[in-house]
Formats: sequence, C-alpha cells, structure tokens
Amino acid sequence: MTVRVKAFGHLREIFGSHEQHVELSEGATLADLLAAIEDSFGDRLPASLWNRREHRFRGPVVLSVGGRIVRGRDTVLADGEEVGIHQALVGG
Repeated sequence: MTVRVKAFGHLREIFGSHEQHVELSEGATLADLLAAIEDSFGDRLPASLWNRREHRFRGPVVLSVGGRIVRGRDTVLADGEEVGIHQALVGG
C-alpha cells in the first residue's frame, strides 16, 4: 500500500519536498511508517527532531492521520492515507 506523507514548515527542507509517497505492507502502523522514514531520511533528521534510539520524532513535532492529530504509534494506516508531519510553533 502507498501512504502519502506531507511535511510542513522547516520539515519540507529535510524531506526535500512537500509530499512523499511511502510504500508499506498492508496493515502497517504509524510505527512502521516511522521506521520507513528513518530508513530513508534518518541521516537528514537532526537529533533535536528525531530520537534515533526510540525511532520517533521528538520535541514540537505533531503527526496527523487523515487530518486528525495522533499520538499512538499503533495507529493502523490505510492505502492512500495522508500523514502530516508538522513542526509546532512554540514560545510566547
């Protein structure tokens, strides 16, 4: 199955474009997608945004699936699903 990954803000530079298509096995979860992201883009992800030991984003990065913010890595993805990667603005 193919999942569309859309990167927003500064993350576009890391991923090289606004949208990437990632091939995953049927029944793949967000954790599987994160592993694929690490395989393809891990060398571009700074330690301030990517936890290499836990294979996940850290800090002010928010993931959305189908337009809804998700926190669980066990979220099951569907063919054609859109996953957004947003770097949240922090400060006051």
